[in-house]
Amino acid sequence: MRNGRNSCFWNPQALKPLTRFGTLVVLLMGWLLSAQAQKIFVYDQQSGIPISDVYVFSDSKTKSGLTDKLGIIDISDFPANENIHFQHPSFINFDLDRKTIRELRFRIPLTEKRIDLEELVVSANKWETNLNEIPNKIEIIKKKDIVFDNPATSAD
Repeated sequence: MRNGRNSCFWNPQALKPLTRFGTLVVLLMGWLLSAQAQKIFVYDQQSGIPISDVYVFSDSKTKSGLTDKLGIIDISDFPANENIHFQHPSFINFDLDRKTIRELRFRIPLTEKRIDLEELVVSANKWETNLNEIPNKIEIIKKKDIVFDNPATSAD
């Protein structure tokens, strides 16, 4: 014992400057982590599958990019005060502000577009044909004709 105190290496008075420094370091690390890359995951709302090649752009269109094969894009370079738009031919266009993106935990669900077709034209041939030899006559088969002529078994 020296000066009435324990001579062990644990001295709370000596740690006061370190705790202030430690607090500063923790705050600085938190700020750096929040300023680092903000990656967004874009996925199909129905299936949960990542969507690649989603065009992502800011309101002013000064920053833009595409999601990768895993549905991820980095938006850290996008302007902080502008909405971010998500566009893909197979999905409904979507735009969000940064606050909503944070609330969604940087996971953006897109809803698939529904495309109704009244009729579908299929051209088939048993062998390869040159385009200039294809006949101009097209026969349209209605749904009721397909249902009526569809055999129940291959023996029919």
